[in-house]
Amino acid sequence: MTQQEQQEFMESLEAALSWMRAIQERLKANDNTQGPRDALEGRLRETEKIHHSQHEGRVKMDMALVAAENLLQSGDEELRNHTHAKLKDLKSLWEETSTYIIHCHSRIEWVWLHWGEYLKAYEEFELWLTSRQRGLDVVVELQLGVKEKLWQMDQQRVVVSDIHSQAVLLERLLDEAAALHNRTQDPSVEPQAQERLQEAYNDVRDRAEERLSLLRKMAEEHQTYQGCVQRFQSWLLAKTKELTDLMEREDTSENKLRALQALDDSVAGEEKTLQHIEGVAEAVRGNTSPSGAEMVMEEAEELRLGWQRLRQGLCESEEGLRSSLDSHSQYMARCQRLEEDIGQLRVLLQELDQELEEGREARDRNDRTEEQMVGQWRKYTVGFLNISAIL
Repeated sequence: MTQQEQQEFMESLEAALSWMRAIQERLKANDNTQGPRDALEGRLRETEKIHHSQHEGRVKMDMALVAAENLLQSGDEELRNHTHAKLKDLKSLWEETSTYIIHCHSRIEWVWLHWGEYLKAYEEFELWLTSRQRGLDVVVELQLGVKEKLWQMDQQRVVVSDIHSQAVLLERLLDEAAALHNRTQDPSVEPQAQERLQEAYNDVRDRAEERLSLLRKMAEEHQTYQGCVQRFQSWLLAKTKELTDLMEREDTSENKLRALQALDDSVAGEEKTLQHIEGVAEAVRGNTSPSGAEMVMEEAEELRLGWQRLRQGLCESEEGLRSSLDSHSQYMARCQRLEEDIGQLRVLLQELDQELEEGREARDRNDRTEEQMVGQWRKYTVGFLNISAIL
């Protein structure tokens, strides 16, 4: 009976050992994380089968243990010791095989799952990157005015912020790719592929920042233009009011004319400012939608017309003052001439009065001839005619 029991034990022992050795050979054949993911997946499926077959090995192990029970109770000490030694080796190999099964499968499964998570994150990053690239390929849409340009700039700032926030994910992806490459040596995660991904990200980031700079420049340029327009409009209103106040205040025409000339010089000097605004308007037009560009041009033209109207008003006011001064000068000249004529009249009247007195004295003496009287009459007549001409 002992011989048969020994034979049964040895057969079950050999069956268990053979299974374990075969399993270890299969594990060694699949214990490799290098290569493409498809090959890794194939090895993973094989280690899964091995892992699931662990129950079969356990059954064989138990059969050997059961077959050894009678031998361990035998009175033959040598047999018991031999059986103990065989069971010890069996259990040791079982522990080794079980551990190997778990570790091999877990290692391959971890790399495969890790690779799957990396690919999922990589694909999402690629989709995001492609979306950003397409957005940047679209030409900048020209906006109507400052409000729209500032809104567009804020939108681009959000885009740039999103791109910067993706740098953390990219860094993690590159680290994962490097770790995978160390384990798999697969070309899809080689350093060159990582560099290409980094370069694609850098290109999107740089282009987005350049677009933000462009939009900021366009918005700030339009803001500057609007500020110039508002300041020039305020200046026009102030100078127009100054002209009105100047013409309404009580003062001499000479003082008004001097103040008017100073004001005109000041207004004329601002043409350089107007030309600068017109230059800025031209630049703004090129970065504005057609409707907005038309509005900008109309604003600049209205400023020019306003400035011209102010110059025209100054010119007309100056002409009016000069005309008034000329009329006053003519009036004063006529007064001066009249005063001189009156003086001449007084002298003539004094002369006539003296001659009349002398005529009366001569008549009383009866020593004037008829010819003298006729001559004196004619002289008086001429004198009165002169007086009438003066008056």
